[in-house]
Amino acid sequence: MAGSFSEKKCQARMLAAQWLEEEEIYFKRLGLFAASLDDAVDAKVWVLCLLKNSADNLWDAHLQREILRLFVKQGKNIPKDLVDDLVSMILGRAKDVDVKQEWVDHKKWLYCRT
Repeated sequence: MAGSFSEKKCQARMLAAQWLEEEEIYFKRLGLFAASLDDAVDAKVWVLCLLKNSADNLWDAHLQREILRLFVKQGKNIPKDLVDDLVSMILGRAKDVDVKQEWVDHKKWLYCRT
């Protein structure tokens, strides 16, 4: 068996972080799922991924399940300096989303609840 366990774990972390940077939605979903696992992806990496491009990823309906799972499982690990950025983007960006206000309020509640 080639490579030690720690080498394989390091490779897996790097791959998961690369998936978060991919434009293809399936890879991004895989990256978010991997980030929800303990010690898989540094919280700063996935938070910055969600905040990138005016938080488009945060509001993508195709990523909602993975994002909510990620918040529930790893939200406690978000660096303090990024919590305010994330919260302001959730609350501020919701006003720009072109959907019914009821849906926006529900999504705000879901994100802030988790």
